[in-house]
Amino acid sequence: MDWKDEVRKLAKDMSVPDQVKIEDIPKIELYMEQLLSFLNENLQFFKRYPDDGMLTKSMINNYSKNKISPRPRNKLYRKLHIMTYALIYQFKQLISLNDMKVFTSKIAHTAELEQTYRVFLNEQKETFENLPELAERIIRKIEELKIDDQKLILPILLAQVLTKAQAEILFAEKMIDLLGNE
Repeated sequence: MDWKDEVRKLAKDMSVPDQVKIEDIPKIELYMEQLLSFLNENLQFFKRYPDDGMLTKSMINNYSKNKISPRPRNKLYRKLHIMTYALIYQFKQLISLNDMKVFTSKIAHTAELEQTYRVFLNEQKETFENLPELAERIIRKIEELKIDDQKLILPILLAQVLTKAQAEILFAEKMIDLLGNE
């Protein structure tokens, strides 16, 4: 399989992310172990390596203690908590915990969070669906560059993707600054 086929296959394989959809969230309140089991099972798609850690009891307690997530009620977690932790897990590699706190504090109530979470799910789905198109664009750029050294192709592809990610993360951080100034 040549590098183009590998990149296309990777993009296609990733184009349909597993998501914690609102309708899939249990309607009952969950204890910590049930919460962790549900989230860790449903967020597997976003792990890089099979043995990567997921959410833990300590992490959940720290998020709550630091007011990044709402506190449980009588040691029980509701839909509000599940949506918040799904967002935290998926964004924690992208923004700092302080930025996460600014973000989650603005959507702390169920109605605000649910609306934000629905938009997030739609945007995430669309973004992942567009990965094959992104792969084709960066493949075309490499072909236009006429790179002879095969060892350089994947690093150049990676640099293109990381540059886009860097710009979007920096833009997100500046938006968090605006949010924090409200």
